[in-house]
Amino acid sequence: RVRPPSFYNYQIYSKIMKGQQVADIVAVLASFNVIAGELDR
Repeated sequence: RVRPPSFYNYQIYSKIMKGQQVADIVAVLASFNVIAGELDR
């Protein structure tokens, strides 16, 4: 089974955001550079 790179990015998201401010949520998500086609698998 092939998993897209975004799958791994979202697995680590909660650890990245621990201790961060709510205002940083959008900036961190934007830095993941997610391709929409990967999300529907």
